[in-house]
Amino acid sequence: MIINIIYYSFLISSIIQILYWSVLFGRLAFFKIKKPLPNTEQVPVSVIICAKNEATNLQKYLPSILKQNYSVFEVIVVNDNSSDDTQKVLNNFKQQYQHLKILHLAEGDRTIKGKKYALSKGINSAKYPNLLLTDADCKASSPEWITFMQSYQSNERNISLGYGPMFRHSGWLNILTRIETTYTAIQYLSFALWNMPYMGVGRNLMYKKSIFDSVNGFESHGHIASGDDDLFISEAAKGKKINVILNEETFMYSEPKADLDSFLTQKGRHISTSTHYRLIHKILLGSYSVTLFWLHVGFFVLIGLQISVNLVLFLYLARLIVFWVVNYSIFKKLKVFDLWLALPLLDILYLIYLLGIFPTLIFRNTNKWA
Repeated sequence: MIINIIYYSFLISSIIQILYWSVLFGRLAFFKIKKPLPNTEQVPVSVIICAKNEATNLQKYLPSILKQNYSVFEVIVVNDNSSDDTQKVLNNFKQQYQHLKILHLAEGDRTIKGKKYALSKGINSAKYPNLLLTDADCKASSPEWITFMQSYQSNERNISLGYGPMFRHSGWLNILTRIETTYTAIQYLSFALWNMPYMGVGRNLMYKKSIFDSVNGFESHGHIASGDDDLFISEAAKGKKINVILNEETFMYSEPKADLDSFLTQKGRHISTSTHYRLIHKILLGSYSVTLFWLHVGFFVLIGLQISVNLVLFLYLARLIVFWVVNYSIFKKLKVFDLWLALPLLDILYLIYLLGIFPTLIFRNTNKWA
């Protein structure tokens, strides 16, 4: 009985996994990166960054934002009650860059949890209707970041999802962080290309202020600490066509978490937020994880017991080939091609990560500022 369950679960999971990678994620593999239209009007843009105890990162990375090659823009940094030298660092930058606007927030009663309060304050103070969001620990890959992100905006498509890879460093935690970031990007970008957007990343996201106002900001999920990017996009982009932007000039590189505890806390916030996703997104994302589990577990069990070896081996290799070929194009687009050769191993490690992370995160505090 148990063997039959494993056998049929493997068969069904293999087929579903092949469909995920050939159809759903395959669209990203064949997505053509368009060049911005020449002579696109440079409309004014407000760049918004929220910072809490980010003095070191602001010192390192804020210049890449302030020195953008763009005609009219402001950079709003919201200092959310920092206890380090964030205020001092920002005041020093203010002396050099007049287009830097600083908001200092004190601790007090807040109707919105976490980063959303600071971000709301930044958006409300924005001078221009076009908002471009990033984080304090991010570095723009090019001085044309604003130019490229803004050039895709239009009346029909006024939400733009950018990509935010992690810096490459040595060590196993960096590899885990980069592969997890890549898989997350593959999922949310692919869903967006199929007109089923469910998230963006707050370190590289653009939309009009009118979009924010149309859904009353973060009001519907203000009681949740995280979700300023995924829950907001799921609500604001429903029924809308949005831009997926993968030009290398628009990449916003971010520092990965330096230790496992910080990484798990961050993932805990993301997972707790995902419980509030729309049903269709829960089903599709959950089905991917479940079928990935049965694919690998079923393969090793059935091969070990010598059950339908030829069929099992054929389906497993068929999925592996589709998975590898599709990701060849995707990993090149996302500039993580150094991980491509190790994909079969990383795929299994990703499953182990998924299985191990949920029990680890049950008792973690996911209501902190994020």
